[in-house]
Amino acid sequence: MPWTTTRRKRYHAWTVLLLVFSLVMPPVALGDLESFEGRRIDAIEFEGNRTLAEETLLYYLGVEVGQTLDQKALNDAVRSLWETRLLDDLSIDAEASGDDGVKLVIHVVERPVMRSIDYVGLKRVSRTDIEERIAADRIQIFEGDTVRRGELRRLEAAIESLYREKGYRFADARYDLEEVSPNERRVVFTIDEGNRVRIDDIAFEGNTVYNDWRLRLAMTKTKQSGILWSTLKKDIYNPAKLQEDLEKVRKVYLEDGYKNVTIGEPIIEVRATKPNAATPEAQKRRMFITVPIEEGERWKFGEVTIEGNEKYSDQQLLRAFENRTGDWLRSKKIDDGLKAVEEIYKNTGFIGARITPELVERADRTADLIVHVDEGDQFRVGRITFKGNTRTRDKVLRRELRVQEGYLLSLRAIQNSLLKI
Repeated sequence: MPWTTTRRKRYHAWTVLLLVFSLVMPPVALGDLESFEGRRIDAIEFEGNRTLAEETLLYYLGVEVGQTLDQKALNDAVRSLWETRLLDDLSIDAEASGDDGVKLVIHVVERPVMRSIDYVGLKRVSRTDIEERIAADRIQIFEGDTVRRGELRRLEAAIESLYREKGYRFADARYDLEEVSPNERRVVFTIDEGNRVRIDDIAFEGNTVYNDWRLRLAMTKTKQSGILWSTLKKDIYNPAKLQEDLEKVRKVYLEDGYKNVTIGEPIIEVRATKPNAATPEAQKRRMFITVPIEEGERWKFGEVTIEGNEKYSDQQLLRAFENRTGDWLRSKKIDDGLKAVEEIYKNTGFIGARITPELVERADRTADLIVHVDEGDQFRVGRITFKGNTRTRDKVLRRELRVQEGYLLSLRAIQNSLLKI
């Protein structure tokens, strides 16, 4: 709010607050102060400060009796004072004093200190869960710090998110400030957990190769409501678990040659199965999930080529893909072949070898596989020592080892050695 054009000028700092939240903080507009600009400050009065000393406020505002009034300097000083988060509101009255003087009356509303934070109504979510979410989301709420209403609203949303993850889609969290002393507040969050919403139906759109029943079967953590799944709590919506299950649905297609399948963003709806009932509990609200799918075309497995290999020949590595080409492009065949190539290297000292696949499409819906090999360095076994063996001597343990010092390092031999020991 700019300064008025009347003799009594007033500036409200709540406009600055709005600018702070918008993350754009231009200089505070003092407006028309031509009649006071350059005048001598004859007096400064404060109203509303309880714990903040006048000397502290004067320090931040940078004004004192005897100075001349500088609009720009006062603008910058008000912004600096606001950034300290010590105040909830600030306004300045400027009045003529004598022939060429001005009197400033500075009204402040101090921001209270948060003495404690409590929760009422927590049942399905623990205080520890909330504290972990505060740390994960970096919500700036600390006992003994000033009350930050923006951060308290962030915590409201975080608490409601925790409940949604547990199936309580209609949980509501609200905070209140209770006065402990004139400048101290107790923050109390009141939580209405609401009812847990169960998944009534999981449907798919765009699927023609597999029906809904087959795709739902691939989902292991998200199920439609039923006696068994309700008991195991798998009919409770959890976004992370649903995404895991949709990846399993995608693998169903990949394992049958549909390499370009796309699983769209699920559409979540909550509807009342008895909408005319008097209470939300009686309405029996249920969740309906619709998953859009673009299956794409089915591809065949083309030729396999190896690039970047020096230690082993193409012929040696291509054995991992024997009898795989010409069939449908099944992801399991590719994964098994890549794993076999990787084991060849990691069992002969190339423990840092990286095997990267690349599919190249041809016009006849056939995809060729290029296997990129980064062999890295070859390692041998150095010194072998044992720690923690107080009852069995080293030489007894060494008899069970499938690796020996000086020989090429083999990850499979190390695993077998650990099993033997």
